[in-house]
Amino acid sequence: MGNCTSVMSWLRMPSVPLRSDAGADTPRGAKASATTYSLIETAKANGVEPFAYLHHVLQHIGNARTVEDIEALLPWNTPVKKMQ
Repeated sequence: MGNCTSVMSWLRMPSVPLRSDAGADTPRGAKASATTYSLIETAKANGVEPFAYLHHVLQHIGNARTVEDIEALLPWNTPVKKMQ
């Protein structure tokens, strides 16, 4: 069945308010926060260093034109360094 403790701690993580979440009181701000949390946690779950992954995605997302381009940015498909 897997390790429920790590899943539960992952689910609770975004509930901790951060000072930088000031824009999350609007629908656009909430969506931006959810997207950021999702990118960070997906990187961590795949053993990829989160900051390096976000940097890579933000550098290349503007040039993504096809589904294949987007899939190339997924953490398991990127050349971003792994966490140690």
